[in-house]
Amino acid sequence: CEIPLYLSSVAKARLVTADGEASFVRCASRAKTTYLVPSVSSLPLPEIWAACSPGQRLPFQFYLLGDEVESFRLLREAIAQGASAVIVTVDANAPRAGSFRSSTGSAAGGVFPNPKLTWAHLQEVRNLMPPNLPLYLKGVQTAEDALEAARMGIQGIVVSNHGGRCCSEAWGGLSALEDVSRALWQAGMLKEGCSSGVELYYDSGVRSGRDALKALCLGARGIGLGRAYYWAAACHGEEGVLALLEMLVVELRHAMAQAGVSSLRALGPSMLCRLVLRPEKLDWGTDCWLAAKL
Repeated sequence: CEIPLYLSSVAKARLVTADGEASFVRCASRAKTTYLVPSVSSLPLPEIWAACSPGQRLPFQFYLLGDEVESFRLLREAIAQGASAVIVTVDANAPRAGSFRSSTGSAAGGVFPNPKLTWAHLQEVRNLMPPNLPLYLKGVQTAEDALEAARMGIQGIVVSNHGGRCCSEAWGGLSALEDVSRALWQAGMLKEGCSSGVELYYDSGVRSGRDALKALCLGARGIGLGRAYYWAAACHGEEGVLALLEMLVVELRHAMAQAGVSSLRALGPSMLCRLVLRPEKLDWGTDCWLAAKL
């Protein structure tokens, strides 16, 4: 990946482009970046991988859906196609407000991620994977979960609140990124340069190069795009996605120049300031009457 921006997984690409996910595979190849193949796709996985350029690597985004047997079958198929990594989404384990419903009137449980997703399930995912295939978690939002993932040997974390689509009251993505990055850094578990540790990525509501700059300053190695490139594809096809990426890279370079840096390695949290109060977690202690009640 030659730019610090990548195309994150978005469902059902044929809603916005006739060639479906194959269009995004080609865009990523032309832009020399990465595209995450979604579990909920318009095209069969073999057709998605058939669109690859020579040497192109495609990670696979994995949902543990209500139908666990089908979920794991899809995972095995993606691995057989040559997935370069598996990214497990962990922040969408229940139908969100406004979700579509089945003909019986109940939420479409076979489509939405399984609320039973646990650390033990993640070990089951790992057991299905070749030993050298990287495993990432997408949707981590707290320092505690990030540290647990690091102790489990997860190769990377994508901090994301799903763009606010799963829980509109979730705290902001950058606040979560700060929490996670600081905890990993203080524990000596954040990968920097070529040293060992957890790779950190960010994917939540990025709409400009300045948004990307903030996340990079907070320790992210790469920035995922979602709705922005979906909209670009809907309006202007593959050329629209490429134009969006070019625009964001130019904005990022301008923002870096205004901050007085010419290298991504020079970015750090000291370049940011907080203009609003940062949300803080409530801690009433284990003796709290409410904790005892729960």
